[in-house]
Amino acid sequence: MKFIAILALFICISIVIGIKCLSSGDGSSTIECYSKYCFIAHVNGNYEGNTVSKTLQGCGNEADSYVQEFGAQTCDEYGTGTQKKSRGKLHADLYCCDTDLCNSATTSSFLGISVFVVFIKLYFL
Repeated sequence: MKFIAILALFICISIVIGIKCLSSGDGSSTIECYSKYCFIAHVNGNYEGNTVSKTLQGCGNEADSYVQEFGAQTCDEYGTGTQKKSRGKLHADLYCCDTDLCNSATTSSFLGISVFVVFIKLYFL
């Protein structure tokens, strides 16, 4: 029985494909990404006499165009964690993460575990 439960867990985990990230590009909605990472970038400082403060979120592969301007590594190159970079008076923090919705305040996604729990309850009841 334990073997079947463990096998079911692996099957449920393999059902969850991709990663879910919060995307600021389309109105701060949740999107399915086919990237290993999510990102959130905070940019602030002064640019040509204007105060800039902007937060960008999305799939890790979308961060490439933002990080190149600051000389930061892409999420694929850096992995998970925060990079702090500056260009003149502009400062950027790029956070890369690899779990569902990790680039938002809500970091938990229980899809795989929920499917597993339902399967176990149905199987053993």
